[in-house]
Amino acid sequence: MAKYRYTDRQEINEHGQTLGFALWMGGPSLTYVGNVVCEDGSTANWFKSAEPSLHFAIPGYIHRKGRRVSGSLVANSGEPFRFVAHRG
Repeated sequence: MAKYRYTDRQEINEHGQTLGFALWMGGPSLTYVGNVVCEDGSTANWFKSAEPSLHFAIPGYIHRKGRRVSGSLVANSGEPFRFVAHRG
């Protein structure tokens, strides 16, 4: 089960990715991205897992082969959202 709500508001960006937002007191917070681009070129659904410490990388996870893979959602202007897995 997702830690953060993502169905309060949804929209589709110019890259065809579904963005899910939770409506908080401070404004909408991005908590879900459908069809995020992974490092291997495949796509997955990304879920937010904590508050970001950087303004361009948000901690979260995707599911791969029945496992949860932790990493960060990376956003560069004009590009689709990407997922970078944590190494360790």
